[in-house]
Amino acid sequence: MTLAGARTERGTVSAVWFRVGPVLTVLAIVLIVWYGAAIWLNAAQVIERVLSDRPGWAFIDLARLTLSMDRPVLPAPHQIALDLFDSVFGWPLDSPRNLLFHAAVTSSATLLGFVMGTALGAVLGDFLDKPVSAGGLALSRYSASAVLLALIVTCIFAFPQRAARKGH
Repeated sequence: MTLAGARTERGTVSAVWFRVGPVLTVLAIVLIVWYGAAIWLNAAQVIERVLSDRPGWAFIDLARLTLSMDRPVLPAPHQIALDLFDSVFGWPLDSPRNLLFHAAVTSSATLLGFVMGTALGAVLGDFLDKPVSAGGLALSRYSASAVLLALIVTCIFAFPQRAARKGH
């Protein structure tokens, strides 16, 4: 390899590190803090339930047990990754426990509501500020906005959300 080739290779590595390095550094710091917080927040339960019967336990025992708890106060990143993988690939696609099924149902309802709300708002707004000769109410832009706001607030109070009577 020539000297020019080494400079080009080093420049490429430096350019890649310049773009990726800060992101990897912040990600590493977040993971370290997260693992530390998981050990700290789960330590009381582990000490009370498991380690109180064992004299002479060390920090490594505490860390190992806090990062493998069944129902931790704060799950560790690897536990969340495993649960995410299980909820996507561990259930059939037509099961409500599958994350992709849940995302499809939620996003389809959200998208439908967005499209319907946008269409209704555009039609109603057009009706409110269209001239009377064209079949509208000839309100100013601000008056039409105030009417739409009053309609939204009225709907919020007239049709409140209620909790489900029966669990899923």
